[in-house]
Amino acid sequence: MKSNPVKVSGKLFRYDFDHSVVEYIIKADAETIDAEIEWEQKHGSQLYGVGADGCIVLASAGLRKENWTNTAARKEYLSGWADELEEEATCLADDFVKYELPNMMKEAAK
Repeated sequence: MKSNPVKVSGKLFRYDFDHSVVEYIIKADAETIDAEIEWEQKHGSQLYGVGADGCIVLASAGLRKENWTNTAARKEYLSGWADELEEEATCLADDFVKYELPNMMKEAAK
């Protein structure tokens, strides 16, 4: 059984009570769902891992049920995780601008 999604800092999380993990999820759009169906029919496996509820699990981490049901502890945990995800995204974007974008611009100028 999974909890209803909880939004923290613009990111969606839910708790999987059967496996005692928090899942960082996104809702799949129609294009992704269509691609998933097509891929599964053609290759017999999933491409994105879209669940029956239309969600894709991007990451998961173990967490005791007591920490999920304690609203203050849950909020603190998810806020910290959301901050880490945002920091990681910023670093990736900075690296892209520093290392990849100049090469792409050189290629486009040819």
